[in-house]
Amino acid sequence: MVWLLVLQTMIVAVASASASSAVGFSLDCGDDEKVKYGVYYVGNFSDSSRYIEKLLGVFPSNSTGSKFGVQGESGHGWVVRSSDFRFRIGFTIDVAPARGNTDNKFLLVFKNFGEDDIGVRWHRAANATTLKSLELEYHHVPDGNEIRIGYAKGKDRLLLKLEEPRRLEL
Repeated sequence: MVWLLVLQTMIVAVASASASSAVGFSLDCGDDEKVKYGVYYVGNFSDSSRYIEKLLGVFPSNSTGSKFGVQGESGHGWVVRSSDFRFRIGFTIDVAPARGNTDNKFLLVFKNFGEDDIGVRWHRAANATTLKSLELEYHHVPDGNEIRIGYAKGKDRLLLKLEEPRRLEL
């Protein structure tokens, strides 16, 4: 639970600097993935008393194909689990531009809930950083950035792409 307190402190600090805003992302299966993934909404990480876990959907599926899209609010969190439970990662997205760099408008925080180390490639970088079990890492990233998660043996398990939610015109 210490990680939740650290994450809560980071999110509260960022949230006080910016009002609640919409965020969006899509998830896609990585290279030659054979397992299914469950996507869970886990509420607002900045308020641990309101932590919930709600299954939003499973992919790949006949209805969504290999992709799954989500729209939510800044500061909210999600967990993605593989059907074999060997891969579990949590993350939150905040609208929080990096100082002096308006292109990097999102603060993305990852937490590895799995037992195995997970490679994460940020900012279209060729080299992966490694998240050990129960470790957390954060970066400011731009809209449209693709983060490759679960990198091992030259393959990615999951692709996460941050996207500004599109407004529907009536």
